[in-house]
Amino acid sequence: MPASGFTPLINHLLRTGTAIGVNEGRVLPPGIEILGFQDLGGEPERVAIWGWSGGGYLTALCLTASSEYFKCGIAVAPVTDLRLYDTAWTERYMGLLPENKAGYDSADVLCYVDRYRGGLLLVHGTGDDNVHPQHTWQFVEKLAAANKPFDMVMYPGKNHDLPGRHYHLYRKMAKFLKENL
Repeated sequence: MPASGFTPLINHLLRTGTAIGVNEGRVLPPGIEILGFQDLGGEPERVAIWGWSGGGYLTALCLTASSEYFKCGIAVAPVTDLRLYDTAWTERYMGLLPENKAGYDSADVLCYVDRYRGGLLLVHGTGDDNVHPQHTWQFVEKLAAANKPFDMVMYPGKNHDLPGRHYHLYRKMAKFLKENL
């Protein structure tokens, strides 16, 4: 990545408690400042974020709820509404919806679309049985209804791992970053 002109900053956030999104989307952006990103050769006005699945969720959340910190981002198979995701996983961290409606609401990417400023590449396989494409479709509908710009790549029939499409995907990602940073 450095050879392509990108300085990677890798983050791995651990989930605790019943507040998905509350910590992740609000701790990472100020962390860029705390880590001395400029001292690493990074330019704060040229920060991108990307992730896949849960990382796609974090990307979508950061580009909406904390959009002032990021120039652009790439969300692959993003969870956008925890009410639609696998209950065994979601309820482990969020509890039951009737008992934590406020938590589910605050973690909902779709609620922050009005803050989104642009610079998003959405990617999803239509055969994804882990994060159903409905997540991306709902996000697209909200973005389009709000007249917000975004790019999208759909891979027909491909599952969550997008088998046989990684080369195409990573080339598309590199092109997107070069054009948007």
